[in-house]
Amino acid sequence: MDHFEDSEGDELALRADVEHDFDSDGWFQAVRVGARYAKREQLTRWSEYNWGNLSEAWNGGEVTFDGLPAGTTESVTFDNFHRGGILQGETTFLFPAIALAENYDALLALRNSSSLPNAQWNPAGERAGGIYLPSEISDTTEETAAIYARVDFGNEDFVGDSGITIDGNYGVRVVHTKNASTGASQFVPEVGEACNGNNGNPYPGVEAQCAFLLQPATEIDVSSNTTHVLPSFNLKVGLNDGMLLRFAASKAISRPDVGSLRAYRSTRGDFSIIDDRGTTTGAVFNRFVQTGGNPDLRPVQSYNLDASLEYYFSDVGSFTASVFYKQLEDVIVGTNSGAVGSPSFAASASNGVPFEGAINNGEGKVKGFEVAYQQFYDFLPGWMSGFGLQANYTYVDQTAIPNGGVRSVGATGVSGDQSRFTVTDLENLSEHTINLVGLYENDTVEARLAYNWRSDFLLTTSDVITRLPVYNESTGQLDASFKYNVTDQFQIGVQGVNLLSEVTETSVQIDDAGQRYLRSLFENDRRVSLTGRFTF
Repeated sequence: MDHFEDSEGDELALRADVEHDFDSDGWFQAVRVGARYAKREQLTRWSEYNWGNLSEAWNGGEVTFDGLPAGTTESVTFDNFHRGGILQGETTFLFPAIALAENYDALLALRNSSSLPNAQWNPAGERAGGIYLPSEISDTTEETAAIYARVDFGNEDFVGDSGITIDGNYGVRVVHTKNASTGASQFVPEVGEACNGNNGNPYPGVEAQCAFLLQPATEIDVSSNTTHVLPSFNLKVGLNDGMLLRFAASKAISRPDVGSLRAYRSTRGDFSIIDDRGTTTGAVFNRFVQTGGNPDLRPVQSYNLDASLEYYFSDVGSFTASVFYKQLEDVIVGTNSGAVGSPSFAASASNGVPFEGAINNGEGKVKGFEVAYQQFYDFLPGWMSGFGLQANYTYVDQTAIPNGGVRSVGATGVSGDQSRFTVTDLENLSEHTINLVGLYENDTVEARLAYNWRSDFLLTTSDVITRLPVYNESTGQLDASFKYNVTDQFQIGVQGVNLLSEVTETSVQIDDAGQRYLRSLFENDRRVSLTGRFTF
């Protein structure tokens, strides 16, 4: 597999702010105004990953690695694979030498030698169009111009001598965004057996589809403009010396990554090979697949409400409870179907080929609450006064927009089943999260024992291979650290990560009913490190 990148980018940012403080006892404390301009340019040259097998027998070739010239292979012995008990019998295997991966020219020389007569891989530089196809070169520009104004207010005698204080701010920001991108729509000829395995010609029944993929590339030039008005209001009420009430309301945006705005399309064919006991007899066309960027992507918009009650009962002790609500619009999701209502660039797929990529699609809601507690028990006698505890719990309830175009598993397997189901979870959001930290500190010692746990959450709506949703199952991790101040300038310590050797599990959802099956198990091993720190 070879892959080439030669991209470059520039950013220019200018900002100016003016602030005026009022020297009065009134409500208004300060006024701030400002402006910001930024221009980001990204010229992307990025070849697609050029997969292929060299010739190993298990992948259809006829030359095994033990027949390669000296120096191009190396033996690796797995004498303790997964701590033993997995491999039975032979534990030494031949692999291509790492020198081939480190020397591209040597790999090409081997590929072109008589040692690999059946290698089913061609270097990217030998394909029509060279290393970078037109669809693999794009020029994207994002310009933003913003102005804002904010007023700070406050009053320490809000209700006479009651001790209640109030302060906060309100303001608005206006942001204008302009995106422009140029690139190409590229039809990628099928280089496998379907289109050239019949003595260099397509197999019967797929001639039209192979001819479709021979269309020339066409230029794409797309631009868009959006303006957002973003108000905000923040209020803090001091109920007494140790208790605060906070409230916030705002609108915010989260921009798509500049790389997602690239104007490019790559259209490929999905074929199945008919094989009769190792002999290819024909090919069947499944579908065309069109992937690419989306210059019409709009920022995700979020309307936010937050409130909290905070009680500070000592210098190092507090209890807080908060609630939050967020309404999301123009959520960016992946689609495998060119969903109706998506921006024009995504929906107007060339020649009726569905678009697979990022689109803005509908609304979502996130709401929940959090409680948190922290305290050092300095009222305990002697050395025990150094003990402390931090704990918090977060609950999140989310209602997301459907992520369309997910494949389901049928009797004929994933590749042959074109039915779809939807996933309504937002990625990386757990319903429950718990953090518990035990602390000990004095003049010479710092110790920490932390356990962090979260419930299952969606990793991705579409796995790169199966196009199915993948979930991370519930998981927790125990970490610890101990630090000792030898002198005022020198500290030593030991830190342990994943002390319980937690095994992370992922699962894959296979249908609309929500059935999930184990996908993978992996362990981030226990790690212990010794540290030293000097201050001078």
